[in-house]
Amino acid sequence: MKINERHLVTFANGSATVDRQGYLNKRGELNKSFQRRWFVLKGNLLFYFDKKGDQEPIGVIILEGCSVELVENTDKYSFELAFLGSGARTYVLAADSQEEMEEWMQVLACAGYEYMKCAVEELQRQMDELNAANHRVNRSAVVIPPSGKTAEQDPDLSALIVHPKRKNPFNQRESGGDNCEPPLVVTSVVCHQSKENDALRTFTEMHDTFGAYIRQKMAECSKRKSRVK
Repeated sequence: MKINERHLVTFANGSATVDRQGYLNKRGELNKSFQRRWFVLKGNLLFYFDKKGDQEPIGVIILEGCSVELVENTDKYSFELAFLGSGARTYVLAADSQEEMEEWMQVLACAGYEYMKCAVEELQRQMDELNAANHRVNRSAVVIPPSGKTAEQDPDLSALIVHPKRKNPFNQRESGGDNCEPPLVVTSVVCHQSKENDALRTFTEMHDTFGAYIRQKMAECSKRKSRVK
């Protein structure tokens, strides 16, 4: 990957969100002594400067394909960024306290793309489960009135149905047309699931059922008109 140094410097000093910043001691690649550097984490890029307030970073570590591990057998609060592959460099860093070390290790371990990908996939899985649960609840809450049973015959249904105030354009009696059987009024009701129909029905199935019913009633109405004429 080709990295534009000028763009990196601009990004390091830009307005992008800083995930964490502070002093850490960094062990040199050739000189194994620790040197104190100012670190700034932005996304998956860990910049380090000679001191706080500097405009140009000394270097940058791209936190992809690396693991954050504790360094054993040391009197410092040390941890390392170990990259995979032969010949890959391992960065050894040290904090000033146990608490700071743990905080840095946690935020660095969560900075890579793979972690973010896994986190998004887990959130998507949880969202799918919630949507599926809500869908099951909604489907179990909607029932279709038994065929041939009106609100007058079923007191429970009559108490739940809220009749619309607007005219029903399919009701020929309201519009002054010939005497026709009134079509089914589709009304959303919330009650227990019918024992006669244990299978839950989707909105599409309900739409097709009521649509077929309306088409049937309109056809019957047209036949009655023809006989009257």
